[in-house]
Amino acid sequence: MRISHILAFILALLCCVSSFAKTSLADSTACIKPTDQAKLLPMRGDYIASNLLKDILKERNIFKGEKEWHGFFAEILVHDGHTLINKPPAISYVSGSNWHEGELFSEDGVDKCLTPLNENKFQLSERDHAGEVYEKASPSVQQYLFTKLLGGCYLSDQHEKFCFADSTVAINGQKSHSELQLDESELAGEGNYLKVDSEPLFWVLVPTAKGWNLYHSDWATSDNYVSIDLQKPWKVLTRIHSTSN
Repeated sequence: MRISHILAFILALLCCVSSFAKTSLADSTACIKPTDQAKLLPMRGDYIASNLLKDILKERNIFKGEKEWHGFFAEILVHDGHTLINKPPAISYVSGSNWHEGELFSEDGVDKCLTPLNENKFQLSERDHAGEVYEKASPSVQQYLFTKLLGGCYLSDQHEKFCFADSTVAINGQKSHSELQLDESELAGEGNYLKVDSEPLFWVLVPTAKGWNLYHSDWATSDNYVSIDLQKPWKVLTRIHSTSN
C-alpha cells in the first residue's frame, strides 16, 4: 500500500513539473506587443526578413531580391525610443521599414506582435495571423547585407586587389567608407549600388559567375544619367577567397 502511495505521489509530482514547464515555455514564447518595454529590451537590434535575405543572396542583387519577395516589412528595428538630452532613453519600441516610406507601428500597431523563436529570430504576427520570420542583422541591416553580399577580396582585370568589409572598400589597401543603397526609388536597379566616399558616382556591382562586373552610374533622375553598358565594365572583379586587406 505504501509503495502505491509513493508511486501516486511521484506521478502527481511529474505532472506538476510537466505542467509548469509547458507554462514557462508558453510564457517565454508569448507574443510581445510593440510597446512592451521590459520584454523588448533583451531583443534590441536590427532584423531583416529571412525570406527577403534568402532571395537577395540567391539573386546576388538587392533590388531583384526585393521584387521576388512578397512580405510587407523589409526591416524591423527593436530599439530605444526618442532620446532627450541628458535624459535616459524612452521606452523601447518596434518600427518597420520597406526601405522607402517605411511605416512606424509602435503606437497604432496594437494588432501586431513579436513571437521570439530563439535569441536571434522572431516572427511578426498581426491579428492572430502568423507573418514573416525575421533574423538579427548586426550591427545594422545595411552593414549586414554589405558583408553577406559583397564581403571578401577580389582581383581586378587590372591587377588591383579590391576588398569589401564592414562598409569599407579597400583598393590595394587604400580604404574608403561606402554605403550599400537599399532604396531603389531613384536608381535604375541595374545592380547593387555603392556610394563610395572617394567617388562622385555610384559603383554598380553586377554579379558574374566568378565575382562582379563593376560600373559607374548616377541617380536615374539626374539630367546626366546614362544607362550602363553591360558589355563595357569599368572593372572585372574575380573572387580570390581572401578577407585580408
